[in-house]
Amino acid sequence: MNDQYLNVRTPARVSSADEAAVLGGVKESGEAYVIDNVLVSMFTGVSSENKEIILDIIQYATSKAKGTPKSLERYEVLINAMRTCGLAVRSGRYGHYQAADSRLTMDKLGLNILASLISSATVGPLTGKLLLELASKALDNLKSQDKPLKLFQRASKPFDDVNYAVMSCVENAEGDVMLAAAIVSIDVSVSATNVLFWEFNGASAKIERGEHIFQFNRRQWRRAEKNVNAYLEQATDAAFEKFKW
Repeated sequence: MNDQYLNVRTPARVSSADEAAVLGGVKESGEAYVIDNVLVSMFTGVSSENKEIILDIIQYATSKAKGTPKSLERYEVLINAMRTCGLAVRSGRYGHYQAADSRLTMDKLGLNILASLISSATVGPLTGKLLLELASKALDNLKSQDKPLKLFQRASKPFDDVNYAVMSCVENAEGDVMLAAAIVSIDVSVSATNVLFWEFNGASAKIERGEHIFQFNRRQWRRAEKNVNAYLEQATDAAFEKFKW
């Protein structure tokens, strides 16, 4: 897959000027959503319809996984729910993550894992940079967002661990949607309320992570849509906040 994946009709080989223009646009403006302990950033080219579908899928999957105490089981419930709803896994893995940094924060860890995923996945170089830039800007701007930040901080400590996900979404000119996700679990008890920027020893912490590239399958979504909508109408524990920059 080349960089025609972007919702701008870029050629397979993108000039440095075109690349700077696309990435500069992300730095100037964008939007993101906090769905419990998941931060989702959206490229401006994602259509309103696809944006609504992707957010519904993530909200559904997050709510399904919410009450599961063990990190691996929680991850499996989340991924299986997303797949059932039409987010097909193009590439993915789950396992132990060995951090080299002795001083690490959750936001930096999420970006490091996302960068590792994007570098090893079959996405074009500009698409990869865009996915990472979206996540970086969303995390940076989350610091100044009172309600979204409080929701994310609170939901990231579900049990005696820290659990969260950072996701980025883009769409191409044909309406195909790609989602990159870094799903993180840290086996540590945190008393601090400012979890996202809490500093810990990454070299000694037990960190599990999932790295996934999803592609939206509209046919599978149509099969699941009725059940997802019915579930979300009844869900009372789904928390959702939006912010822009």
